[in-house]
Amino acid sequence: MTLISQTTSSGTRRCDARCYNGKGHRCKCICGGKNHGAGLQTAAENTREMAKELLEMDGTAVATELLEQIKEWEEARGSA
Repeated sequence: MTLISQTTSSGTRRCDARCYNGKGHRCKCICGGKNHGAGLQTAAENTREMAKELLEMDGTAVATELLEQIKEWEEARGSA
């Protein structure tokens, strides 16, 4: 499962099972090593937190609405 993906004219970088199930200390993916070897569950939580941080830095109306939706989702599942 791909958790993060970035596509540019140079190609696509992603964080997927090769990273979050990775062994050793070397990570070249888009997460910058945050998810490396963490397992799917922890990597998904890390990715959610990274996304929230980026949205908070953005400050636009769309970002604010997305943050509110994330908060509601977290409250509904009891993880806020």
